Amino acid sequence: MISPDLAGSKRRGAIPLNVPVEFAGYLWQGRVARGYWLTRDFHEWPGVQALTLKQTGLYFVCSIWAACHKTEVILPELVRMHGGAPGAPSCMVDVGLWEPCGRNYRSRTTQELRSGRRLPGQAIAVSSLLPQSLEGIRAGLAGLGVWALAASQSITMGIPGFIPEAVACEPACAAYADLLCAASLWLPGEGGYWMTKGDHPIEERWSGVRDDERAPIPDELRALVYERDEYRCVICGATADLTLDHIYPWSLGGPDTEENLRTLCRRHNSQKGARV
Repeated sequence: MISPDLAGSKRRGAIPLNVPVEFAGYLWQGRVARGYWLTRDFHEWPGVQALTLKQTGLYFVCSIWAACHKTEVILPELVRMHGGAPGAPSCMVDVGLWEPCGRNYRSRTTQELRSGRRLPGQAIAVSSLLPQSLEGIRAGLAGLGVWALAASQSITMGIPGFIPEAVACEPACAAYADLLCAASLWLPGEGGYWMTKGDHPIEERWSGVRDDERAPIPDELRALVYERDEYRCVICGATADLTLDHIYPWSLGGPDTEENLRTLCRRHNSQKGARV
C-alpha cells in the first residue's frame, strides 16, 4: 500500500538545460499533442507501488521534465527545485527506477517496466506544463502523485479522466480528493470525480489518446445496441443509414462497450464528430 505523504512543491530557480539528448524513458511513450502518454498500468508498476505519494509525485514531474528535454538524465537541481528531500533520489535507486550516473541519475529502462508501456489501448497525454502550473504547485508532490495514479486507474476503468468513487476512496487517494478539487485538478461529479482540462489558451492539461489500431465493433455488440435503441437514431428517430456512435469518443479513449455506444443516423454522427 502506498503511504500518504503530504508535502508542497516549491520552485527554486532555473535548471541548466545542457543535458544529453538521449531519451529512452519508459514512463512516457512519445510526444502527442504537446504532451506525453501515461499508460494505463502505471499505478501497477512495482517500482511505483514501493514509493510514497510524495516520491511518486517527484518521479512523475522529473519524468515529465526529462521527456520534454528528450533525455533520461535526472539532475539533482531538478529534484531540489520540486522540493524533493536529499534522500529522495536514493529511494528511486532502491526501487529500480533510477540509477546513479556521476553526480546525476539516469532513468532505468528495465524490461519489466517497458512491457507496461508497450500495452496497446487507451492512454492519457499529459501536458508538460502541469508541474509548473499554479494548480500543480497547489497540489504539491503528493497531490500530483495521486493525480498520476488515479489518471492511470481511470484508463483501466474505461473512461480516461473519470475517477470513480471506488478509486477516489482508496486510502492512498482519499486524503487528497479535497486537495485536488481545491487545486482545480479534479471536479466533483456524479459517482466520482472528473479530471479537469485547465484553461490554458494553447494546451490542455491532459487528453485521451489511443495507442492501437481501431478494431471493428463485434457483430454481436452492434446488434445488441441496435436492438436496445429499437433500430432508430436516438436523436431524430430516423430508421435509415444508421451507425454506431461512441458517446465518449473512441479517439479520446472511449471503450467499445454497450454503455458507451448508441445508435445515430449518419448525419447526426457526422455532426457530433469527436466531441463528448
